[in-house]
Amino acid sequence: MTGISAGKTWSRIGAEVAPTSSAASGVWQMEEVAENVGAGTWPEPQNIKYEFISKHVADGTTATYDFTSIPQTYRDLRLVISAARNSGSDEQMNIFVDIGSGFDTTDSNYGTRFVTNSTSSFGAMSVTTGAKPRMTDDFPIGTTWSSCAIIDFKDYADASKFSCWSHWQMPGGTSQYSENAFGGMLHNVVGAVSGIRVQQRLTTSGYYWKSPSTFALFGLGNKDV
Repeated sequence: MTGISAGKTWSRIGAEVAPTSSAASGVWQMEEVAENVGAGTWPEPQNIKYEFISKHVADGTTATYDFTSIPQTYRDLRLVISAARNSGSDEQMNIFVDIGSGFDTTDSNYGTRFVTNSTSSFGAMSVTTGAKPRMTDDFPIGTTWSSCAIIDFKDYADASKFSCWSHWQMPGGTSQYSENAFGGMLHNVVGAVSGIRVQQRLTTSGYYWKSPSTFALFGLGNKDV
């Protein structure tokens, strides 16, 4: 082959450049890759892990927790909620967003659609659609169980479109038929999400988030990749 002499040991093209945490330029032989992986100097694959942003831990003094000044560098966001019971029952949780002018708490600016199982049968399903920023009823419910939810905000930093997010939740109650739900929400005002509010529908003291409820926000990927 032109440019390669018979019997010569193969070598890289050009001078060796040590890999950095974000790039490994040039052409590498397998043993060199293995050597750098073992030494911890080979860059990790990009955009496949969640990075912690911030967290709130409830102390029973408020029905509202805000995530503000969210970095605009990630591709997606994930909000993980583990909620202890409140004093009331049959309650709902609101998700409001801030797109740069304060939290939008107008119900008609949101749309939601979710599917749940019936509280009377595992096999029965129901679909709910409405202009509201709320997840299902019964979050949390009752007096003994807790609830959990995962909410993914897709492409949240794009300021040229509506923001939307999908959610999965398991509201725990005193019945094995408590509502499981999955669905999505839309904020029908154009703008990038810079803040997220988690709030009980009723904000009086009987509905304050109880300890040890936690709300943790993570970022995934690079929006420019």
